[in-house]
Amino acid sequence: MIRNKVVFLFICSICSLIICIPFLGSTQIVSPIWREQGQMLRFYDDTATIAARINSAALLQRVVPDSCISLSQQTLRQSYALQYTDGIIQSYANIAVAYLNNRLYSKAIYYYNRSIQYCLDIKRYRRYLSVLYNNIALVYQEQKLYDQAILYFHKAVQSTGQYASPITSAHVYNNMYSLYSFIGREKEALYYLDKAKPLQHSKDVTGRTYYMINRGSLYLDREEYNKAEKIFKEALVLAKRNNNRAMEGHALTNLAISYIKRGQSHRAQPLLLRALALKQYCSPDIPIIIYGALAAIRYDCRDFKAAERYMLQANSLAKNLPRKSDNILGRLLESTEKLSWFYDSIGKPDEALQYYRRYMHLKDSFYNADMMQNVSQIEIKYQIAEKDNELIQKQLLLARQEQRIGQKNFLITLSGLSATTIIIITTIMYGTNRRKKRLSAKENEVKQLRAMLQGEEKERGRLARELHDGIGGMLAAIKLNVGAIKKEFPETAHITKLDDIGQMLQDTGVEIRKTAHNLMPDILSRHNLQEALMLFCKQISSSSILAIDLRIQGSIGPLDKSTELLLYRMMQELVHNVTKHTRATHMEIQMAQYGNILSITAEDNGGGFNTAVQKEGAGLSNIRHRVSILQGIFSITSVPGKCTTVHMEFYSDKLQAVR
Repeated sequence: MIRNKVVFLFICSICSLIICIPFLGSTQIVSPIWREQGQMLRFYDDTATIAARINSAALLQRVVPDSCISLSQQTLRQSYALQYTDGIIQSYANIAVAYLNNRLYSKAIYYYNRSIQYCLDIKRYRRYLSVLYNNIALVYQEQKLYDQAILYFHKAVQSTGQYASPITSAHVYNNMYSLYSFIGREKEALYYLDKAKPLQHSKDVTGRTYYMINRGSLYLDREEYNKAEKIFKEALVLAKRNNNRAMEGHALTNLAISYIKRGQSHRAQPLLLRALALKQYCSPDIPIIIYGALAAIRYDCRDFKAAERYMLQANSLAKNLPRKSDNILGRLLESTEKLSWFYDSIGKPDEALQYYRRYMHLKDSFYNADMMQNVSQIEIKYQIAEKDNELIQKQLLLARQEQRIGQKNFLITLSGLSATTIIIITTIMYGTNRRKKRLSAKENEVKQLRAMLQGEEKERGRLARELHDGIGGMLAAIKLNVGAIKKEFPETAHITKLDDIGQMLQDTGVEIRKTAHNLMPDILSRHNLQEALMLFCKQISSSSILAIDLRIQGSIGPLDKSTELLLYRMMQELVHNVTKHTRATHMEIQMAQYGNILSITAEDNGGGFNTAVQKEGAGLSNIRHRVSILQGIFSITSVPGKCTTVHMEFYSDKLQAVR
């Protein structure tokens, strides 16, 4: 069955509306002044060439994303050189779509925002804002960040009302219907589908057909088959008339599903075979659904060999797709379960057991991936809140500056002092304000760092408690139950696997307690920084993953607990960065206090990297940012194939400012 919230709604919205970004004009410019007619003609020739290359890059977005990025970066440089704003906006959008197809979501959003910035700065380009906001919403939707997707859909609607046409607004409403339907919010879904009604009479064939299939899917869910089939047939006629094969394939498949639900499989099978011939034009899960429906038809006809072939084809397609959305993963899970049931029903227990085990493994992976995604959502929400807070602080600072300027002007007007006196007073006040601003800016950065640390520690504490009290307790209960089985059933005493399971549960519990301990190190309340670091390095070394040699010269400190925690976290990040991203077997850490300077050097034998080519990861960037806020020095030296050295220096009096 094709549900409106699964097949066409989510995947087609990504594949159709985002890819349509090359609709932007091909010869818009930022009013350059040309003094000679020959120069003007050459300018338009150059922009036409750039526009053609931009459209070529757009064709590579899904097929060869890396080539699209390379070509779009060239057109971006050329557009900047000519001040060709249309080319800049389109190049950024092409790069964004290519990164989306490579599943690099943060980069995709970054380049969409660059396009948006140009549209906001120049009024006549604001008509493109709704499309760009809509595309960002679809990126968040693919990441399952539905609250952010809804936020950007509303931004798209607001922009549409100010700068674009009602049809563009209807496209956005259609996508909002898809999202709300997908997450089970039927009331809101129906509301936005009704607001998308202008698409029913739109000249945009893809959008019009898309809306009709959504409306037909709604009737199909309500089991109003006559209405559903009527609108699917209308969508099919429209798609064929305009040679839109993707929409034709979707309409055929939906119509066939309606016939199957009514028990008219003989009418459904020819439609499914026609849709299968169009599979290369459709969204990735359409062939999976078609093969599943054909398998069901052949099974009802007792043609088990054909049913098996179609089921295996559906399962293979879902398994081999390189980019799996939740929808595709769900199809893979469904087809694997049906194969297990099918083999069991025809008396093949070995094959049934094989696919049942695959099904259970996929199910566990699916829910584990969902849990990790939820953790990612929490982190992204926290970052967004922090950025919003920074924006508010900047706006407040700007308001204060404007107020001060107004007060100065008022006092100067009333004073009537001589020009010499005014210049002297203004000069003195300007110098004082600059010093105050510099001090205030640095104090604000330190306060923000402290607030960020407090927030991180609270979140780590919560995760540590959940690991220790929740999962740890459950593992202990399982271990007790295994022991109880051995006591209750003495005949199981010779089963050594039960002892192995008990030992594995105990080892897992120990690892969970270690992880919880690292997340919330109460060790700093019982030990100073040197002792805590020694215990941490000893723990890592005992795991046989990485041998750490910690050397401390001189007496470190005195430091307050908040500063010790900051340094402890940075050292943890360094060690974890080495274990995650290198093949190092040995790491040497040196800490030394020379007068007012605290020096930290960490070196590993993990093979090194080319610092001129390879960018720093999030871990090293985070450490560099914190060191800069503390007015310290941070440097990385790496020899490819050999080693990497990280060096940090802090002034003790600056570290005390974290209090």
